Amino acid sequence: MKKTYFLIIVILTIMTINLMPFFKKSSINTEDLMHFSATFILPYNYKLWLVDKNGKIFDLIQCSSEFKKVPVIKIPKDFIDEINGVVSQDILKFIPDKIPSIIYEINLKDNSFVLLNNAKIYFEDIGKLAVYFENLKVWYKYTNVNEVYYIKDDMLVKVR
Repeated sequence: MKKTYFLIIVILTIMTINLMPFFKKSSINTEDLMHFSATFILPYNYKLWLVDKNGKIFDLIQCSSEFKKVPVIKIPKDFIDEINGVVSQDILKFIPDKIPSIIYEINLKDNSFVLLNNAKIYFEDIGKLAVYFENLKVWYKYTNVNEVYYIKDDMLVKVR
């Protein structure tokens, strides 16, 4: 009887030792997930997804407070890889690292962005987004609520 108890204790000890790396590995993965920080919100398939700076789609938006932290960026479906859960680097290279907090939404489907005062601004060249954002720090004072503007020759023109 003592041999049976001893054998059971030895087997449980060996199993515990073999399973320790598994538990350590899973806790590291959970910590890695906590280090993701969203750079923007991606509306896709009727859901709002959080995307990190590398274009990795990592979570669904949980609460409306996320809208205050990061902008919404609408990207054409051609640049979204559903299988791997990433946004293509071909489109990410045009999005500047620092997006001003006065921008609520960037729509790369129709080349426009919406400001916090609900003014909509259309632009021509997606490659000049960083320049537009720098100029927008000055232009924002001159935009009116619910108005539509167009950027032409680095000038802000009111459409209606």
